Amino acid sequence: RPVPTLHIHGTADPLVPHSASQAAAKKWKAINNCTGEPVEVFRQGDVTCTQWEQCDEDAHVQLCLVDGGGHQWPGGRDIPLLGDNTDDLVATDAAWEFFKAHPMP
Repeated sequence: RPVPTLHIHGTADPLVPHSASQAAAKKWKAINNCTGEPVEVFRQGDVTCTQWEQCDEDAHVQLCLVDGGGHQWPGGRDIPLLGDNTDDLVATDAAWEFFKAHPMP
């Protein structure tokens, strides 16, 4: 069944390539039968979130990219050697808001 999906990724992640985030979003877009183009739902500083909204059962697929961000938890503590972090998005809050808006039965 369609599953709402949120993916947050740094474009300069030294462990997981940026192309992987694009591939994951594309895969979930197909699984959730999303159509149309994604719309921008958040932009602040180095963070941009886009979302496919025309999906079966409103199972939106959201991709948040941290431009230049590393393998970090946005808004959390910096972990040495894993690249840059950002305070322009608090990942914990973003995840809570996304899943609160997409409750599962």
